[in-house]
Amino acid sequence: SILNSEIVNDFISSFSQAGRGFGTPSVMENLVIPKFDSKDKIHIKLSELSENAHNSVKRGSDIIDIEKEINEVVKKLWNIKS
Repeated sequence: SILNSEIVNDFISSFSQAGRGFGTPSVMENLVIPKFDSKDKIHIKLSELSENAHNSVKRGSDIIDIEKEINEVVKKLWNIKS
């Protein structure tokens, strides 16, 4: 779910030229994604949200609210205030 967050999308897009796709693979070297920690509440929440999003898509349901929540939790993960 981290890679699908608005924050990551904005970060990667900032490295890509208009009309050139979604950036180069080297952009990922600058993105610090922590290894999953089953004891970390934020990691658990992101995992749950990801599973909820996948299940909602399978059912044909909208995931806008789930995506908004993912964005907020990713901000907490990286201590981003907005």
